[in-house]
Amino acid sequence: MERFVEAVSDRLTKEIRRGRIDQLHVRETATALLLMNERYLMDALGREPQADARTVTETLDRIWVRTLYGTDGTDGAEEHDS
Repeated sequence: MERFVEAVSDRLTKEIRRGRIDQLHVRETATALLLMNERYLMDALGREPQADARTVTETLDRIWVRTLYGTDGTDGAEEHDS
């Protein structure tokens, strides 16, 4: 988990420097989002009946993008993966 927290924290720091996301508590935000992912994925896909994988992916994507960029990603934030 620590490697993921570090990777996401580094990415968030870069996005803040680029002005793409507002200032936030980088490490805490990374940790919270990743723990949410872990728990949700275990619940949705780790037992029967499994949730639809596409719906799970779309849900997590929307939460991350809206949390970090404050939008649905269609108004200029669509290049947040570079």
